[in-house]
Amino acid sequence: MGVWDLLLVGLVLLLGLCGVLVPGVPGSWLVWAAVLWWALKDPRP
Repeated sequence: MGVWDLLLVGLVLLLGLCGVLVPGVPGSWLVWAAVLWWALKDPRP
């Protein structure tokens, strides 16, 4: 993964973590989506 991909995944993770605390934002869904995206884009063990 490139730098921009990692920054975008990190941004989505942070937004998801903040969304867990803020009602109305699907925080846990964003966290899981970012982790899944990172895991599928970077298949190194």
